[in-house]
Amino acid sequence: MDFSDFSASSLIAGILFGIIGMWLIKEAKRRTNMYNVVVGVLLLIYPYFVTKAIGTWLVGCLLCGAAYYFWDAA
Repeated sequence: MDFSDFSASSLIAGILFGIIGMWLIKEAKRRTNMYNVVVGVLLLIYPYFVTKAIGTWLVGCLLCGAAYYFWDAA
């Protein structure tokens, strides 16, 4: 794995989406919404595998969109 592709933007995106993922897991457990628990875990894990800044932001926004889509699913 080449760590030279990491940038400040990737780091900020990883922290931001990690915080969103932790909150989403907590809220989804309270609502018993397993779809959003999975999305929350993915938000925590994916920054380790996506190194480009644009990819990190794109995947994070797509996962947040999936969380919004599954918000009322039970």
